[in-house]
Amino acid sequence: MKHKTKADNQAAGTPRRAVGARPKNSAGRTRRGDTTSSLRDDPQEDDPKLRKIFKSVDKEVETILADLPRQLGYCHAFWDEKRRILKQKYGIRWKSPDEMNPDVIFD
Repeated sequence: MKHKTKADNQAAGTPRRAVGARPKNSAGRTRRGDTTSSLRDDPQEDDPKLRKIFKSVDKEVETILADLPRQLGYCHAFWDEKRRILKQKYGIRWKSPDEMNPDVIFD
């Protein structure tokens, strides 16, 4: 299956796929192996040794950004804060969805 690039989508007039449109399991995570999703996650998030850290950091980021409206651009603020906390507190170099999927437009 060929992955479409931003240029392919713009040329074809294809609507952009929203981040929230990914198929998710009951925990809200993208289902691994789901053939309908072409978005990649940082594989560190699936490491059993790091799962508690990622879950904790997600909650911490949500608390920090509680007053920020969840509108266009929110995902970038969330990912920036998550990246900062993971690096400073845990020494983890995490790659956000926009880094893992450079041909996808996130807003």
